[in-house]
Amino acid sequence: MERLSLYRKDEKGLPLRLTEIYGTRRPAEEGGTEIPEGTWAMAVAAFVIDSRGRILMTLRAPEKEAWPGYWENSGGASRFGETAEESMVRELFEETGIPVTEEDLEEIATVWFEQSVLKVYLIHKDWPLEDIVLQAGETTDARWCTVEEYEDVIARGLMCGPVKERYEALRETILEHLERWKKDSISAERQEITIYGKTFGCTSGGEGAGFFPGAGQRAH
Repeated sequence: MERLSLYRKDEKGLPLRLTEIYGTRRPAEEGGTEIPEGTWAMAVAAFVIDSRGRILMTLRAPEKEAWPGYWENSGGASRFGETAEESMVRELFEETGIPVTEEDLEEIATVWFEQSVLKVYLIHKDWPLEDIVLQAGETTDARWCTVEEYEDVIARGLMCGPVKERYEALRETILEHLERWKKDSISAERQEITIYGKTFGCTSGGEGAGFFPGAGQRAH
């Protein structure tokens, strides 16, 4: 049994964390998730974007109960005693091995559902693909991809349904941040060199990533 962090709406309609009661999540055959009436379980999700404007995707393990073998972004349920931000930091590290702090999270949406409330974050992080540590039973692959490649995965029906809906609803906001981060990164990387008394500016660049296996397939 997993204890879930619960929230109520405050007078402004914002999530208010409860510290004395919690929800429970069990397998369906044991009764499933139980959420007291008038409360919502907190869930979190993030779009991780690097300085080249690429979005990180992970592939759901084939043994997952929902959407096995589909691409997704990191996220999950908030445990009892955690804030939403603490949950997001933990989930990203568990699923990818990428360390971030709460200061790295930029909240872009709060979405209320029947029994849960979802906080969506953007995270600007450069992390080598070869240093990603996949979580057994949760993820089996990871890819950095351009926006065009990410949207192609969606168009081909290889993206987890909730993540697809989330991206499409927040696409403009995500792309605005992505372009700003790319410009900031280029400015930060710009160097001046002097040759024969003349000063030149130079920037570093790189190629995008490619190849995405179909849903349920493992990339090699």
